[in-house]
Amino acid sequence: MQMLREDAEQEIDLLKTTVDVLAGPSAPAPEQVFPEDSHDDIYSQSPPVRLSQEERKLGSGCHNQFQRFIYRQVGDRLRRKPRKFLSPFKIATSRPKVPKERALAMRNRIANDQNLQEMTLLDFSIFLSYTGEELLTSFADNQSGENNLLDYIVHCLRFDDIVHKQDSIGYRVFLTTGLWIAAKDVEQEYMDDGKTETVEFKRMREHLEVLTEHYDLTKAKLIFIPLCDGSHYFLYCINLIHNRIDILDSIDYWWNQTSPDDRHLPVWGKLPLINQAIKKITNGKFPTFHNWSKPFIDLPKQAGPRDCMFFVWKYMEFWDGDRLTIEINPFKGMIYRIEMMHYAVFHALNQADLPDELDIFRLGGRKIEFDQSQ
Repeated sequence: MQMLREDAEQEIDLLKTTVDVLAGPSAPAPEQVFPEDSHDDIYSQSPPVRLSQEERKLGSGCHNQFQRFIYRQVGDRLRRKPRKFLSPFKIATSRPKVPKERALAMRNRIANDQNLQEMTLLDFSIFLSYTGEELLTSFADNQSGENNLLDYIVHCLRFDDIVHKQDSIGYRVFLTTGLWIAAKDVEQEYMDDGKTETVEFKRMREHLEVLTEHYDLTKAKLIFIPLCDGSHYFLYCINLIHNRIDILDSIDYWWNQTSPDDRHLPVWGKLPLINQAIKKITNGKFPTFHNWSKPFIDLPKQAGPRDCMFFVWKYMEFWDGDRLTIEINPFKGMIYRIEMMHYAVFHALNQADLPDELDIFRLGGRKIEFDQSQ
């Protein structure tokens, strides 16, 4: 553990010394010289998804409609059947890596530029809209994150699979925190007549239908459900490879001499209702999973007290049902924060009109011009 701490401290110190901390909005960002980015990463970026003013207006009143407008633009990829239904971890292509030096420099630039702090730099309709100042606050070291931000990241991960891993679409399905929020209110499936769904159960089922309308859950191998208890984020994975429910939680309960029961027993109590909702939207074809084993997966745990959401991001993207496919260092919470901030701002789903002065912080240091046919 001490070696991991030292490794993280060295990387963070090197990162900070490599990046020029901008003194203010007058500092010329183009003078910064960054390490050269990978050619493959630069040209694996996907064209931005931009909705029309009319679509944005209609979508602002209904998040379900907004999602449909977004996914309509990649509809052909979603509708076609993969040639081979592969694990995404067996497909060589992947989303571009976040350039850490540019990510830290971008955060520093925003922190020293009042104009950037007042601009909207992250926009996903009624899901979220952040100014530069709000971004700095949300990604500060003393913040645990927010549901709407994590849900936006979920949509980014879903989009990345569609774009970069077409032959694995549907192998893994990412759900949002909204499922657990809806499930907490559900006490039973039916009214006293035994036929009419309760309002709460119907709301949860309809939420699931919207989230999964592009996927065949009966073919999924990994279904990820992010949850939040208080200010702590953790992850459940319905693992259909091994017929179990993987619990990926970045808190080390043993080290803290605490019990996970207070946090996880309420979730286990709702699993039968979640299971029944999934069965309903799959016409009874989905297996009964709520009574499967529920192992706490041995994973790298967070060292920072509020790093949980950033670890959930890593768990979701890199858990293959057996292991993590990357190394996670418990002490690199600061790095994971700036990576997620950069990933969120420059993702193709971000609807904000970013100023040209942020282009230097993109992969390759410039905005890629895409053909209209792409």
